[in-house]
Amino acid sequence: MDIDLHYELDPEQYAAVTAAEGPVLIIAGAGSGKTRVITCRIAYLLARGVPQKAILAPYLYEQSRQGNGRARSFTHWTCIQEPDGLYLPTRFRYIMIDEFQDTSLQQYEFIQQLESGHICVVGYDDQSIYSWRGADYRNIERFEADHPGFAQTKFERNYRSTGSIFTAANTVIAYNVRPKKKQLWSPQGAHGTPISFFEAEDDDAGTEKIIEKIRELRFSEHADWKNFGILVRTNVLAEAIEDSLVEHNIPYRVAGGPSFYQRREIKDIIAYLKAAANPDDDISVLRVLNAPRR
Repeated sequence: MDIDLHYELDPEQYAAVTAAEGPVLIIAGAGSGKTRVITCRIAYLLARGVPQKAILAPYLYEQSRQGNGRARSFTHWTCIQEPDGLYLPTRFRYIMIDEFQDTSLQQYEFIQQLESGHICVVGYDDQSIYSWRGADYRNIERFEADHPGFAQTKFERNYRSTGSIFTAANTVIAYNVRPKKKQLWSPQGAHGTPISFFEAEDDDAGTEKIIEKIRELRFSEHADWKNFGILVRTNVLAEAIEDSLVEHNIPYRVAGGPSFYQRREIKDIIAYLKAAANPDDDISVLRVLNAPRR
């Protein structure tokens, strides 16, 4: 393979990539480089002569796309339904599963039917948020019980955040009743911008505070627009923020979902208003001629 794994990966990542045989459990939080580890692990197996069809990587659509689609996913293999139940045509020699804390008991039992001993699971029990749809972080404990002699690697080094973020995160996580103890840390150091908290009376007040803070940092830190990020719990909460960004002429883009103003129905309404205000606006008139379809 063309990648120098010793150079590209930290020691914990390297150990996880090269532990090709037997059961492997990787405890990895967000920002720890797990996606890169899994793709490198697939490339490592292929470089050792493992056939593509022998590798199964469920839940890894994005990762397998980055790896040129050379690992098979749940949607890329076939089971045959027979009168006496589900017939699995083969067991896979190597299986890798991401977000293992979000698998259900049924999925865990299904995976057991597919594996032949060389299985690598990546999970983070403190990141389990889908119990409402059947996910059970205790599958990590079941994996340990069902695979005696498994190898374990922890990714506690995070490349995404600063020390102040981890101080807060570790403090919150410490109250979780979980068997896996971990201590996240950052190569960027133990410090960072302190976390501040503001409780707004309503959405408008919260949005105005965000805009005020952005403008303040733009002036005091000479920060570029691209250095700011606004996280929201649900997409609907982003609409008020978008309105305020537009009102204050602040450039932005929406990641992980459509911009409110890029939705088809919103574009149609804006086109109607433009056409009503200016009948010579041919672009807007053409857009609304058949919207909605009649």
